[in-house]
Amino acid sequence: MPQLRRTETRETLEHQGRSFTLVGELWTVQVSTRWGGLGYTYQRPRLVDGGPETTTIRDHLMIARLAAMALLTLTVFVRRIRP
Repeated sequence: MPQLRRTETRETLEHQGRSFTLVGELWTVQVSTRWGGLGYTYQRPRLVDGGPETTTIRDHLMIARLAAMALLTLTVFVRRIRP
């Protein structure tokens, strides 16, 4: 049974008397069957919020890594099903 979970985290930081909030994401992909299971977790910063501006942190590799894990998982399970 496949599962995809996204969790948002927030951490407050102080720097030179100013307060900033670092917002991050935690992605978890899990696939399990009666034969076994496979899981992958990826954590990344998403944005920094502080003062008048919010700075977005772009992470293009996250999508590529999730797609690669999904393809690998699909390949493993198709090969196990087909003898």
